[in-house]
Amino acid sequence: MFDDLNIDDYDYIDFGCSNGNSIRFGVDKFNGIRGIGVDIDPKKIANANERLKDTQAHRGEHIAINYDVLNLDDDSFYKKFRFTTCIHFLEHLFGFVDAKKAIETAIKFSKEFVFITQPFADKDVELFNQNLKTYYSDWTGHTNLMTSYDFYRILRDFQNNGLIKEFIIFANTPILDSSSPFIHPLSAPYNKHEYNEELPPKDTSIKFEGLYKDIGAFLIIDEDIPIDKYYKNVTGDKKILYDSRKPVSYDYLDFGSGKGDSVRYGSDKFGGHQGLGIEINPKLVEFANKSLREKFGKKYAVRKGDVFNLDNSKFNKSYRFTTAIHFLEVLNDELNVKLAINYAINFSKDFVYLAQHNMDQNPELNKMGLKYFYADGNFNLKTSEEFKNMFEIFKENNIIKDFVIFNSNLIPDSSSIFVIPSSSTLDKPYDVEKFPPKDMDISFDGIYENLGIFLILKDNVAVDKYISNVKGEKKIIYDSRKN
Repeated sequence: MFDDLNIDDYDYIDFGCSNGNSIRFGVDKFNGIRGIGVDIDPKKIANANERLKDTQAHRGEHIAINYDVLNLDDDSFYKKFRFTTCIHFLEHLFGFVDAKKAIETAIKFSKEFVFITQPFADKDVELFNQNLKTYYSDWTGHTNLMTSYDFYRILRDFQNNGLIKEFIIFANTPILDSSSPFIHPLSAPYNKHEYNEELPPKDTSIKFEGLYKDIGAFLIIDEDIPIDKYYKNVTGDKKILYDSRKPVSYDYLDFGSGKGDSVRYGSDKFGGHQGLGIEINPKLVEFANKSLREKFGKKYAVRKGDVFNLDNSKFNKSYRFTTAIHFLEVLNDELNVKLAINYAINFSKDFVYLAQHNMDQNPELNKMGLKYFYADGNFNLKTSEEFKNMFEIFKENNIIKDFVIFNSNLIPDSSSIFVIPSSSTLDKPYDVEKFPPKDMDISFDGIYENLGIFLILKDNVAVDKYISNVKGEKKIIYDSRKN
């Protein structure tokens, strides 16, 4: 069939065109000129082509083709069309996997966007619990009624894989109460249309919130197209359920995010929802965002920036907390350490969490002919006593309310890779093939890998819980709340 067509004569394609009416949708709403409709049912295709002969009614010369969209994986169609429409089509497929395949095909064929609409299914369980249903949720032909979250999962994956740039999911045509003809009693026969008196009686007084007739989606491939105009053109009272273009509301910051692992720390340990990292190295920023987006979507992000050049008016008290994990130790002088801590305090409402390699027990290790591997590295490492003196001044000046300093990650003995011979010039974890030999059998008492600090900015912060969430065995060194 397609061999007889000059594809270049058509600027859009409609999946599941049925009797042809949905082909006109592309003209009326999205400025399409000539559309190709595709449907698996030969009778519907014959009917569609007969109707499409009335070019005035359909506002253009269109054609309908009998074909299975799920087998329409033709490389010659790659990016041949401005857009693809899937109008009340996906619900007739046999499951999530087939729907995802059909949507991916639509994306491959399209240069600008894909438009999808189908019956709204988010509230089916809620209606069931009220002995009600939407009439279209009980059609035997509707084998794949997807929810907004189903769409989100599919479109998030396509966005993460770079097949689409952004996407919008919206609901259309609210159903306000059970008097709506779209609502049937649960006992009504299936495969019926709008409610009438021949059906079993129903309670018409039940109010609904968040129930709609249809759900729709725009998959944005070209960010320069007027997608908001096209959204506005779709008839009906609409509500955006999800718009990936809108900035994520991050609730915590992370300084010096590196490859991105430390951004997740605030979520894993301190109840943060969405974290924004700041990193000065552009290569690390690119790596971090690629890795985080593939695994977590937009939950986390890393932005290129210098902590010392952040706009205080934009960031001031905008975040619940800030983390700086192994960040202070890479700063080159005392002034920058204090500045970074002050920025973190200024940007945070609840607390600041600081973590670095521990140096408190290095003199003790030296007596055993050992040292921390990072002790002679290019780090600006402070002891807990130095931090205590600094934060006591912060507290006296009402910059912070309280602070807690603690050790974490107990090192039980000299076999640990964090401990190396004191004669070694390498500042890396211990490797038996590269380092001088060391005694592996020395037991330690109170040697820890990391130093952690909570700066408390307001009352009733669950710091003790957060400390317990920090990995490894811990020991409180100083707690200003108890002194």
